[in-house]
Amino acid sequence: MMTLNEVPTYIKAKTPELLVKEMLLVNYKSGRHNKYFDISKSGDYWYAWFYNHIKLDPSELIKKEEPKQVITRSRKKTNAVSKK
Repeated sequence: MMTLNEVPTYIKAKTPELLVKEMLLVNYKSGRHNKYFDISKSGDYWYAWFYNHIKLDPSELIKKEEPKQVITRSRKKTNAVSKK
């Protein structure tokens, strides 16, 4: 079951064997079994996508919008002399 704190992310490796090692390492470091999906090769790398659980209160992401500053530029008057 997915939660609001899970976002898709990926790991990559040069070979399928190294990708498996990276997958196991991510599982070990996170202390959970990640369900990997869309394992594919693109260019020189193998990629495995999974949902990463972020330990963050989603309300912390919502901030009050600061008022936008309007920047005005003053034009300098020049004494241009036209040549005829």
